[in-house]
Amino acid sequence: RAARSLRSQFLALEGRLDEAVAEARKALAATHDDAASTHHLNLAVVLQRAGDATEALEQVRAGLAAATADEPIGPDVLRLLFVAAALLDPIDRKRALATTEAAEAVLDVLRLRIGDAADRIGFDDADRHREMAATLVQRRLDADDALGALATADRHRARSLVHATRKPAEQGLGSSQGKRPPPPGPDADLHEQVGYVAQLAQAQLAGAGIPPPASGPVLANLVASAGRTALVLHPNADRLIAILARPDGSQVNVTALQASASMTEIAELTDALRAELGIVVSARAARGELPEQHVEDLAAALTDDDSVEEADAELDRLRRRLHDAVLADVLPLLEPDEPLVIVPYRELAVIPFPVLTETSGASMVDRHPLSMLPSLATLATLA
Repeated sequence: RAARSLRSQFLALEGRLDEAVAEARKALAATHDDAASTHHLNLAVVLQRAGDATEALEQVRAGLAAATADEPIGPDVLRLLFVAAALLDPIDRKRALATTEAAEAVLDVLRLRIGDAADRIGFDDADRHREMAATLVQRRLDADDALGALATADRHRARSLVHATRKPAEQGLGSSQGKRPPPPGPDADLHEQVGYVAQLAQAQLAGAGIPPPASGPVLANLVASAGRTALVLHPNADRLIAILARPDGSQVNVTALQASASMTEIAELTDALRAELGIVVSARAARGELPEQHVEDLAAALTDDDSVEEADAELDRLRRRLHDAVLADVLPLLEPDEPLVIVPYRELAVIPFPVLTETSGASMVDRHPLSMLPSLATLATLA
């Protein structure tokens, strides 16, 4: 079975899709119940590559039924949901959104089984999980649900912090087994199977004492109570999404914008600016990662008048370019001196926002009182 499954994957990579499908079918036919979900998943992936979305979705349905029959939620369930969401997106965006939401809940369950807090954060940092977050943010925006996009973006910052406070002994996933929801019938369709997976995941999280993530309305109330405009920055595929939440009395207006600059450009500008400011060099020198001679040579160069003048010109250029790449479309929506809470994510967290400079020469810290938060949900703890 394993050999046929692996062979089908190699055939698919070579573009020999008919042969790949045939091998995947043989692997599934020879499998036992304890491995059925894995081989349904493999066949679904190969059918997806072959362009047969209808049967691929049927294999996903069968795989989910097999994976949740007796065993706790496992990695196969997450992969099956990923495949289903990708297949559904062109034909039924509402169900694609629901499937991705179910995948988020499953991701939370799988994270809880990781005993070390640092490993859990690394788990979140996996490319496929970051891609899921970006996809769900975009699907919510496509559905004109900016508040939902805000909640999704914030969730992927806050969940690692929430879970990092849980000790393995406190997680007790087994305690939720008595609350297992009734499974769907044998004729249940894919939509019902996905709904059951979401319920099962939520039951396991509740049994582990993990609270549900903050919803969009809850976050809006936190922003309104704080009385400060919040800017949540989220990498979305190759572009930056900026979600602005502005208090207006008891209401909060949420606006989502896409930056014109690519994430690659923003990352390059960030690295260059931090190097120009000496942040990277200083940090490495403090950790003893740079030879002493290198640090002395750098200090000598910075005392040279010509070097300082050139460095100042380059620094000004980088401050303006990074400002335009990240904030140029957002700041016109703000009033002068309006307080701003910035909630970055991953590589965006190392941007030195206070020194970014507008074309007029005014820096961010001159125009707006700035605060930084790891997530909007942190406002509840601060309160």
